[in-house]
This record gives sequence, C-alpha cells and structure tokens, in this order.
Amino acid sequence: MKYLVIEVHPGYAVLLDSEGRFLRAANLGYQVGETVTEIVVMKEHSREPFFRNRKLIGGIAAAACFCLVSAGLYFGMYVPDYTAYGTLAMEINPGVQMTLSRSGRVLELHAANDDGERLVEDLAYKNRSEQVVADELADRAVELGFLSEGGEIVLEAAAEDEDWTEETEKEAVRTLQEHMEAQNLEVQVLTREEKERKEETEEEIQVVITLPATPTPTATPTPTEAPEQTPTAAPTQAPTAVPTQAPTAAPTQAPTAAPTQAPTAAPTQAPAAVPDDDGRSDYEAPEPEGDSGYSDNDSDDDDNDDDDGSDDDD
Repeated sequence: MKYLVIEVHPGYAVLLDSEGRFLRAANLGYQVGETVTEIVVMKEHSREPFFRNRKLIGGIAAAACFCLVSAGLYFGMYVPDYTAYGTLAMEINPGVQMTLSRSGRVLELHAANDDGERLVEDLAYKNRSEQVVADELADRAVELGFLSEGGEIVLEAAAEDEDWTEETEKEAVRTLQEHMEAQNLEVQVLTREEKERKEETEEEIQVVITLPATPTPTATPTPTEAPEQTPTAAPTQAPTAVPTQAPTAAPTQAPTAAPTQAPTAAPTQAPAAVPDDDGRSDYEAPEPEGDSGYSDNDSDDDDNDDDDGSDDDD
C-alpha cells in the first residue's frame, strides 16, 4: 500500500493511505508530499475503556472512511478537494511548501526556514486556491523586504502524476507573473528547471569571459616634446647624359698624283758662229717649243750673266 506524507514532525509523521485513512507513523526522514510504501505505525493508547477494543476501533474507522470516500466519490467533491495529491514549493529567500489537492486546493502550508516562518505566520490558507495563496505570499514577501525590484521567485511542483505536475507548475508561474506585473514590480517568476539552466548558462559565460587580473598601473613619465625634424630633401640625381659616340670619319685616301713625265728637251743645235769683229760669234738661240723645263728666272739669270759678262769685257 502507498502512503502520502501529509505532515512531518520531529518524532512522527502524518500519512494518508490509498483508502483515505490518516495514520501516525514514525518519521523516517520523510518530506511533505513524499510517497512511501513501508511505514512504522505508532500505537495510540486511549484512556477510554471503549477504545481498548482494537478490532472495534478498526471496524468503526474503516466504516467511517468508507462512508466518507463513498460520499466524496458520489458527489465528485471530496477526493479532489481534500486529499493530498502533490506539493508546490515556493522559494524567494523564505522558502515555503504547499500541500495541494488534485484540484489545486491548499491543504497544508509549511515553512522551510526561519524567514519562511515569518512569511506564513497567521496566513489563512486552508482550502484556498494555490494561486491565491501564492499571490498573498509574494505580497507579504515584498512588505517584509524579502522581495524587491529585479528579484526572483522559483516554483517547483511535485507529484506522481507528471501531467498534473507540469500543468500545475506552468499555471502557477503564469498567474504569479501576471500578479507581479499588476503590482508594477519587475520580478522574474520561473521554474526550478529554468533556474538551473540559467545558472549553468551564467557559469559558462563567466568561464568564457574570465579576464586576468589587472596589473597595478605604474606612473607614466611625462613625455618630452621631441624636436621637430626638418625633412631632408631627397637628393635629385641629375640625369646622366648618354655619351654620344662621335662618328669616326672614314679615312679619305688622298688621290695619288699621276706622275707627270717631264718633257724631254729637244736637243738644240748650236748655231754656227758668225765671225765678228771682236772675234766672237753672236748667235740667237731659238726659243724652244712647249715647256722646256726652264723658268723665266733662269732666263733672267742668263741675261744677268750676259750683262756681267759684258761688264767684264768692258
């Protein structure tokens, strides 16, 4: 048989069996909303003699439970609204846990820490919708300073019925987010699974963008103004004239003068001496034809010689 943990106390726990009976059993580390199969039922001793008959007590209890369950099933009201079906945990900084019926009615409300005790103190929650109770818990958290702008609310549903768990969790997130927006307070409402994914993503980002420690800055020396350097004009290389080779005059061969054959003087026959009074013969030399090879100077010299001879004779 399966038992659903309804209440948890230091020495015992209140369980609900599948037949709708509430049992007090030893607390073996149970948590509210947990389903167990093996329990240690605690014996209850009554001072009334009537309750000493255990068989009678068992019969009466069984009959009463049977009647209640039958009536609930008949009207379709009892089991959905007053039987624990799952839990809804709400974590701000205070942590609380609601025990819900299948229809979403709050059967129990437990604090997970000291801040949670302050949050649930004197809060009327019995048989109220979990959405209404969650809204009131969020409003109280704002009033007590546990929740402010930019905060987070994490919701987590738990039950054997996975479809019920998913639907309850989704609806609780939606309605609570709308309530916070109506209060003009920017608060993120998310599921436990979404919260874990967000943290994993943030860790990955931190690993990627981790920067080395910034070294201590040292004093920067005052820069001195460097003398402005006048740009040196690049030397312009004068174009080198291409040497022009003077044309070499071709040697001109002087014409060789044809040898001129000197005319051969025709032998002149000396005239016969004419007897003169002085015993000498005067004769007149005939003038040679052509170029005789003698110049006028020679003739003049001859004349001079003749004159000299005449003088000598005188």
